[in-house]
Amino acid sequence: PVEQTPHPILSDINVRKAIAMGFNIDDVITTLGGADGGVPLVGAVAPTIGWAYDSELQRYPYDPDAAAQLLEDDGWVDTNGDGVREKDGMPLELTISYSNILQHFETTALVAQDELQKIGFKINLDLVEWANYIDQIYYGQMYDITPMSNSGGTNTPDPNDFMTLLMSKEDVPGSGNNLASYVNPEIDDLIQQARTVPGCAPEDRAAIYYQIQQKAHDDVAYNFTYVPSVFQVANNRVGNFNP
Repeated sequence: PVEQTPHPILSDINVRKAIAMGFNIDDVITTLGGADGGVPLVGAVAPTIGWAYDSELQRYPYDPDAAAQLLEDDGWVDTNGDGVREKDGMPLELTISYSNILQHFETTALVAQDELQKIGFKINLDLVEWANYIDQIYYGQMYDITPMSNSGGTNTPDPNDFMTLLMSKEDVPGSGNNLASYVNPEIDDLIQQARTVPGCAPEDRAAIYYQIQQKAHDDVAYNFTYVPSVFQVANNRVGNFNP
């Protein structure tokens, strides 16, 4: 991993938990069309990969009161009554950088801004053109918060497709997929184990991916949000269509 200075605010796990509880993912899913538009995402494995997805893993509940209390207990207090919390003289101010190449990126940013400001954050928005976004935000890691998606592999989905989000060696500004700079040696070991299980039996691999999902969830490595529905259409004259 590249040596990097921890984020002055988001390196605090209590702040990350407060964000996860203070931002209602269901409100974004509603804008996609409700249950037909998408489903909540809890961990680093997509629910479409049923054999490796931990369906019993509970997402952080939307609970703005509990989120506000968590911030309060962590020392983030609005001392001057301006609606923005501070700690050690630093305001709880963050910028969401996003591209509107997909509408739900912008929707996610707007909903998060509205709801997080209600619990004491000051949230700025920065709309970035897509080409600059990839260079500066996704690979460059020059951001506080960003809504982003990962589609995994293009063929038969495998949970390993998504592990680059969590691998420490992918935390390379300029080229890596670990855009949250999440580094956990235990996760690295588990990912390697899941890749090298003798015989590659799904049930043996699944047990390891369950551990990965739980640990990344506990660390709030990312605030996993939702999986948007993708509808595939074919003319009925096309034979053997099996998306």
